[in-house]
Amino acid sequence: GVSDACILVDDRTGDIYVAGLWMHGLLDAETGKWVEGLTADSTRWLHQWRAKGSQPGFGVKETSQFLITKSSDDGLTWSEPINITSAKKKEWWLFAPAPGQGITMTDGTLVFPSQGRDENGTSFSNITWSKDGGKTWKTSNPATKNTTECAVVELQDGSLMLNMRDNRNRGNEEVNGRSVFVTSDLGETWK
Repeated sequence: GVSDACILVDDRTGDIYVAGLWMHGLLDAETGKWVEGLTADSTRWLHQWRAKGSQPGFGVKETSQFLITKSSDDGLTWSEPINITSAKKKEWWLFAPAPGQGITMTDGTLVFPSQGRDENGTSFSNITWSKDGGKTWKTSNPATKNTTECAVVELQDGSLMLNMRDNRNRGNEEVNGRSVFVTSDLGETWK
């Protein structure tokens, strides 16, 4: 299936980008190994955020795939999806768009909010960006850990603010459940 859809409109060209996370088949929850012999009638499944549902590496039998498709005609037609999974660190268990929307920065940089699971399977939030109109994409360092679904905005000084669901606060009604970090170098460093 495909999940975690994120939409970005390039304010300069009008191009529409839709990012999604695609899973091909199934990894075993305990071993993280590819499960053979599944059919359209199989009822066994595992979510990419649970157990070993997505693992280190880049291949479709190792990790969920970060795909982006583009429309230049207001959604009448769409490009074949491009796979940007290789933008992640190989040891990350997961690299995915955050559900919601991306932005076009004042300088034209396209930015998707993104999320993943690090080399220990711990969740994080970050950004994924393109400076060449969506031809190539890079992903940043994590802003912080134990966070997921996030939103990104450009501040007046050109820095980016990432507002994230902080999973450590889940179920705690005494705190707001959010973490907020800012970067001025496209996620190389965060404060």
